[in-house]
Amino acid sequence: MEGSEFHLISKFDNIVINIWETLRTYQSLAIDINRNVKDPSGITIDSLRPDVLVWVQDALVFKAEEKKDGDFSVVMEELRDKMKDWNLASCGNLPYLLSYGAVKENLQFFAITKDSNLTPISPRYNISTFAGGFKVLV
Repeated sequence: MEGSEFHLISKFDNIVINIWETLRTYQSLAIDINRNVKDPSGITIDSLRPDVLVWVQDALVFKAEEKKDGDFSVVMEELRDKMKDWNLASCGNLPYLLSYGAVKENLQFFAITKDSNLTPISPRYNISTFAGGFKVLV
């Protein structure tokens, strides 16, 4: 079914963001999840707003870019190109930032290193299928 980007957001949230919310609830971690906001950590270029940002204990640990349609290379470029240098205050000692890129109902996870290299860490999953959605969860 065709829909707006907001229609797809609910699908991504039902699978990915709910994991962060469950961790926040059951692990008593200080987890802040937000969409389309300026990143106060300073590692995202000031004028740009990633689609999803997740902080744990005030350290940015996760970000995402989502598109209604288009080519996957666009979300990969946005994940990489929206980055600035990071420091211990913004990301702690993390060797990489977890992320996902999504186009239509296809989602793929990546690791973004401190020098803005983007490395795929999963295959692309079609979340409109039971198998695809299930694989994202596990």
